[in-house]
Amino acid sequence: MGEISQLLEILAAKGHFTYSAGALTGWPGFPPWVDTDRANAVEAWNAWAAAMPADGSGRADRLEFWLMTHILLDLLVFAPAYVFGLYLLLRWMLDFRAGTGQSAAIPFGLTGITILVFALLVADWAETGVTCGLVYAEGGSIGTWACAVAWLSSVKWLLLAAVVFLGAAVFVVDILPGILTRWFIRWRSSISRASRSWTRHRMQLAVLAVLTALIALPGGGPLEQVPDIQRAWVHDSPWKGLLADIAGPGLTLAGLCAALWVAGRWALLDGLAGKRKKARSKWGFFFLPLGAFVALALVWPAWSGRLREEPFAHNAGGLAIPVVALAIAVLGAFVVGDDPAERWVDLPIARAKVETIGRALTVVPLVIAGLGLVRAFARPVLLGSLIDSGVDRRWILVWFLGGLVLTFLVPPLIYWLLRHAEISLFGEPGTATARQLQRRVRLPRAVGAFLLFLVCLLGVLTAVFPLDAGAWLRTLGVLSLMLATVVLFGALFIRRAESREPYRAFRALRFRFTPIWLPVLAVLATQSMLDNSGVYHAVRLHPVEASTDNVAPFSAQKEFGDWYKQAAACAHGAENEAIPMLFVAAAGGGIRAAYWTSAAMDRLTDASPCARSYSFALSGVSGGSLGLAAHTLTSWQPAGTKSSEAVRKLADEDALAANVAALLYRDGTHAFHGLNHAYNSTIGDRASVFERAWEQTDKDGWERELSSATLRDNVWRPFLLMNGTDVASGCRIAVAARRTTGVALADERLRCQKPNIALRGAQFATATVDAVAFNDGANCATLNRGLRMSTAAHLSARFTYVSPSGTMYRCAQEGEGDPPATSSISSIDGGYLEGSGMAALLEFWSAVEPAVATQNLKVAAHNLTATAKPEAKLPYVVPLVVLLDSHYSVKAPDPEIEPLNELIAPVSGRRARTTAARTATLQQAALVRFTGPLPGTTLEVASPTRSFLVAPRAAPQMAAPLGWVLSEMSINSMRTQLTTLATEASDPSEDTLNGRLVARQLSDLIRLLKGPVSLRPTPAASGS
Repeated sequence: MGEISQLLEILAAKGHFTYSAGALTGWPGFPPWVDTDRANAVEAWNAWAAAMPADGSGRADRLEFWLMTHILLDLLVFAPAYVFGLYLLLRWMLDFRAGTGQSAAIPFGLTGITILVFALLVADWAETGVTCGLVYAEGGSIGTWACAVAWLSSVKWLLLAAVVFLGAAVFVVDILPGILTRWFIRWRSSISRASRSWTRHRMQLAVLAVLTALIALPGGGPLEQVPDIQRAWVHDSPWKGLLADIAGPGLTLAGLCAALWVAGRWALLDGLAGKRKKARSKWGFFFLPLGAFVALALVWPAWSGRLREEPFAHNAGGLAIPVVALAIAVLGAFVVGDDPAERWVDLPIARAKVETIGRALTVVPLVIAGLGLVRAFARPVLLGSLIDSGVDRRWILVWFLGGLVLTFLVPPLIYWLLRHAEISLFGEPGTATARQLQRRVRLPRAVGAFLLFLVCLLGVLTAVFPLDAGAWLRTLGVLSLMLATVVLFGALFIRRAESREPYRAFRALRFRFTPIWLPVLAVLATQSMLDNSGVYHAVRLHPVEASTDNVAPFSAQKEFGDWYKQAAACAHGAENEAIPMLFVAAAGGGIRAAYWTSAAMDRLTDASPCARSYSFALSGVSGGSLGLAAHTLTSWQPAGTKSSEAVRKLADEDALAANVAALLYRDGTHAFHGLNHAYNSTIGDRASVFERAWEQTDKDGWERELSSATLRDNVWRPFLLMNGTDVASGCRIAVAARRTTGVALADERLRCQKPNIALRGAQFATATVDAVAFNDGANCATLNRGLRMSTAAHLSARFTYVSPSGTMYRCAQEGEGDPPATSSISSIDGGYLEGSGMAALLEFWSAVEPAVATQNLKVAAHNLTATAKPEAKLPYVVPLVVLLDSHYSVKAPDPEIEPLNELIAPVSGRRARTTAARTATLQQAALVRFTGPLPGTTLEVASPTRSFLVAPRAAPQMAAPLGWVLSEMSINSMRTQLTTLATEASDPSEDTLNGRLVARQLSDLIRLLKGPVSLRPTPAASGS
């Protein structure tokens, strides 16, 4: 239903707003007859269906299929499910209230609840039935049907509000006070609730909640990455790619089920009958930190071979575990009083219920995996013939049906087999033989020990070889392996805590069991405070010293002169009155933005033999930077090489799987041990693993040093500027082969926050730090190292959680003979500051515009003396700016501005500070700067503006996700969109939409790059 609602929401028809399925079932407002959303939604959808494309695809049939499927699911599944869920919840409340023996302050019984929820179900069914008539209504009858639906929706929502209010009242008035009182008494007395069943499986429930959120729930945004990973499987060959892609996730998913089964058996506490073991003595806990310190003293020199070369702060994170253990011991030593009397192990009273829950949780991962497949392939099934998926639709249907089978048929079968196997091995509760009782202890212990050994072995291998582990296990396999590890260790610690009294420090806090989570959080917090140097996440530096040229500031006159010389030479003889000068901004959006940017640049550079020579500056953010970097590297490849093919290799799952492996098994464990070096080598974080995965796709390209890749002798290369964000200052980090802020100064990091600029006009970027000024080692042993292209692009694309912030260092002497002082910056995704790359590009244009104006003036003067010789004329320069934005746009009327609410005006006004950095604001600035006569002339091109926008349009299709993996379906969708944008004729009315200029589209830009470019006097110059 969610997929259908999303599809309906992107059905754009001219002159209509867009509506989701919620427009048919939402609250209609008061009074109901003023509601217009229902009628407007149906009219908008019908208008979309009526706009039949030339290929004859059945839009009307597909729309009818979506609406009727949504209605049937609502009628047969959703409405009964949520109403029955409310009934069970209310009935549980009443039973719980009756079990406490308290008088009912809210006089409402089972009969009243039954009548109320049944009335709610009838109202929902009636609304859905009338909605079916609304969908098929035509002409003037749409309003009548919509009014009827609105009235029934009002009744449904009022009944639902009554049910929710009743449940909340019963819970708050009759149930919650008793729950809190009993909990406080148990907490003060350090006793447990005897009827615990679900809480014995708390570790399994937490892990399954995480798995459900990542795999099965429709979350949107980056969470749409997982379905696209699964959709990529349908394009693999059955015995090669497909087997490799599903073997790792399948085997680790089975391992997770086995781990859940072991955890469920351990929750029964078999073999632990009797009294709890005594807690350690008052001073016994000192042995743990003492042993930790001794081990640290023996192991640290081997682990941290650079200890003598680096400051102590670079390695202090390794003290976190000993410090926390010592703190727990010291706190326990100050606890006053004797140890409490020995207590019995709290064995489960409702053993059969605990067993049933454990078995059910064992098969839940299969349900989640099945729902994940259904979620992944629901949209391709719903779209049907509207898309070109690049694969036989029957295979898509097979995967979708396979998900349904895995969700509804396989888990009950495995549960039934598991139940009978347990009865055979362990016997029925109360009738088990002595041998079966022994099996209850030994078999889970043996299986658990084997699984613990296996997950530890695989975990070590994954930490040491994340690139290989990612290729074997894949992304979902690594995730399942980590969840299995958490389940096993968590269940083991919980079992141990159930059989022992808590440590003295925790008993003083009234904990009934040793809280494993508390020392874990303490270690994480301590390690983060001790290890604050950023050395672990230091940016990889190239082993070769960077060229001294890359510290030179950017020179607009020199760069423009070099560009004009080669561009004019290429265009000579092509009867061009002018040559385009292209400025490109590439917005962020993960690998989707990288592919969209690279594919669009392929289109632009293929427009004519000279089109590549016309590009002057490329400014990217996040994934857009990666696409521009790939485009830059194609200049080193044979002619005809497509940068989109290079990005397509990066979009394979290998890189993301390696990143996730390093995230969980390197960075995750580093948060505890805090060691930054293994022997004499640096432990690479997940960012370095990510970059090395990219480099494996093209070592000659991505391992190339930034300055050598972008500054090629005797051949013009566009100025590549990739934009990151400094965490501490909030300034832009300019990653380029030239300095953007003038000559380097000692206070390089702070100057971006000061109201001053470099002398002699060498600076064009404001609030900016140059990455080339921070290419030194953390200990100042290595200076002025270069950056690989993979690292340079990643500095702009370090999206939080997928990649950590990258620390860069600068060593500078304040005075002669003084030791070098170290300053640092930490780069995160450039989109945190500004997401389009346009802000930096407009500043760049401000520096270059005078040179362009001067050149055009020279051309005008020269051409006046060369009228008799046309071949001797020089071409004018026509600056063009284009924004490559991978975010999907919807054409809809402007929404009405709602009246201001004075009560929340101060809070609403705080959002105004972000307006200046919005992409729409910067597009307005580009339109202002690139509209009108050419710089230095009174001439213009035959169009109102020289600003362009290349963005996909929201439509029923396989929209590419925000992430780092793209399926073939997503790639085909973007390729189709680009083909449409590059070939369709522009609508002249769109150039002056509502009397205002808007950016032109890709086909117009390609025509200008293809040439010839003709100029005309501006209306003001011609006197019109």
